Amino acid sequence: MKNLHLLDLWTTQQIPFASKITDSTDHFLHDHTFFEVFYIQNGSITHTLNGVTETLTTGDMYFLKPDDRHFFGRKKGNTCSHRDIIFQKKFFEDVCSFIDPNLYENFINDKYKKRITLTIKELNHFEEVFTEISTLPLSRPNLILASARAIGAELMAKLLLNQHSESLSYPTWFQELLLRLNTPTLIKAGLNEILSPFYYSKEYICRSFKRYMNMTLTDYLNDQRLTLAAHSLTYTNDSVLSICTDIGFSSVSYFNKIFKAKYSCTPLAFRKKQL
Repeated sequence: MKNLHLLDLWTTQQIPFASKITDSTDHFLHDHTFFEVFYIQNGSITHTLNGVTETLTTGDMYFLKPDDRHFFGRKKGNTCSHRDIIFQKKFFEDVCSFIDPNLYENFINDKYKKRITLTIKELNHFEEVFTEISTLPLSRPNLILASARAIGAELMAKLLLNQHSESLSYPTWFQELLLRLNTPTLIKAGLNEILSPFYYSKEYICRSFKRYMNMTLTDYLNDQRLTLAAHSLTYTNDSVLSICTDIGFSSVSYFNKIFKAKYSCTPLAFRKKQL
């Protein structure tokens, strides 16, 4: 019988997020008081989750709840490595609420498949991001938190979009578009940056988006920006003007108008409600 191995000391109250590469001492059965995401960085290894064993290879990613128990079947000479990413509960819940108000509840109630597979391009992207986060100084916890929120949102958007792509069979390019539309830095950058990797015309993409999603691309992007604004109004002291500019709107009056249409109150009134 393998021992229960607790990893709760990875995070602190000040920085409720951590990530590291593991290539040994992962063969103990363990659970956590936090949420964990891991993906196989390279190699192949068996993995047992809640009593079910399967073989994982490069790019396989898992999303785990605190009560999930798992371990890796590491045999002598196996050099497989995996990146482990952990989030404390409240922080994880906030990240989920940014993506979708039902995401957290659906996740903890096992409404989604826990395993997805990253492409090599996606794996390399995440490795670059986590490497960059690891260089941030501990003396700047707010910067680390902002980076952790961004990568956490991207991870959970990837999980959510994977469920949709399996059920709706979106084309690969459209799945990539949806992922970019759920990435905070790109949402703020604007539509031209979001569409930059695609060879299709903007008109074709807009028509396709309306056909697949039953709403316009602009409406979807604005909705994502408003969600970012609501998050900033709740968790920062930034002014409405600063938030409006940061998320990509050039007109404060237009921002106030569509914010009120979504949340039934002005941005300032929304902030007061949260307080």
